[in-house]
Amino acid sequence: VIGMGRRSHIQKDAKAGIRRLTYRLREGIQILSPPAGTSASELTFRDISNADIRIRHVPAEKKVVSERDQNGTWVREVDPEMVATPTGPALVSWPVQVLNCNAARFTVISGSCVTIQASIENEGTVGSLLTVVKLRNAGKAYQ
Repeated sequence: VIGMGRRSHIQKDAKAGIRRLTYRLREGIQILSPPAGTSASELTFRDISNADIRIRHVPAEKKVVSERDQNGTWVREVDPEMVATPTGPALVSWPVQVLNCNAARFTVISGSCVTIQASIENEGTVGSLLTVVKLRNAGKAYQ
């Protein structure tokens, strides 16, 4: 029972992390790198607040994280970010953290579409994930 509970907890954390990653990318306005038609272990995009965001795999920590460019330095996101919009405050980002991730690969299809391929470990067993994300705010931004 303890093993099943632990496995359930790991799966729940992985699903939540992938969901945050997907939502975070959907709120983007433009993929900056890698160039369309190529793949990399990290992805840089601009979010709706015009901030540059990097999503990358950290092998030593076995996780995927999001980072924000602050004056040329990448700073790991730890708190949700709110911005003022014409209709009131809006949640722009929720930090990405995908735990138990052995590898991640981002393939850019176009400036507004990317595939994510990841290997998630669960009690010694590695499963694969493949998903496609389209940026729903392509071309939009808040000032």
